[in-house]
Amino acid sequence: DGDRLIEQYCLNKPIHLIADELNFNEFIQLEAKVMLNCMNTQYKLQSSTPVISTGGSIIYSPDFNEKSTKDSLLIWLDADLEDLKSRLGSFKERGIVSIHNNINNIEELAKERIPYYKKMADIYISNSKWDEKRIVAFIKSLIRYI
Repeated sequence: DGDRLIEQYCLNKPIHLIADELNFNEFIQLEAKVMLNCMNTQYKLQSSTPVISTGGSIIYSPDFNEKSTKDSLLIWLDADLEDLKSRLGSFKERGIVSIHNNINNIEELAKERIPYYKKMADIYISNSKWDEKRIVAFIKSLIRYI
């Protein structure tokens, strides 16, 4: 989980405090650094292909986008807005990062991010069509061919 990796990198500071302390560009750079480091480390340490769940704001990082699209299969797991609302909870407590600081709800955030996800994703999976077990089985089957 990308958010947990960032928290560990920042000495277990909660992600919302990290997001509050850094400006947009600083947070995106930190997130990309942690994710790319994790990808590189995982590839070297494992004989199998690692699966990393990035934070949603990673799509704003040109550095991550450039490097990850060369070496990775990017899967967009598209969740229902209602499901995201229940998982994310309060924006303030979650540490939501966006280009526009005035985003206050999941609908506005989705409107901002979905074009990025569409551009980056190699594969699109709708969480509303498949259950978690089927999604995991599908991703495992893809990994065998990478």
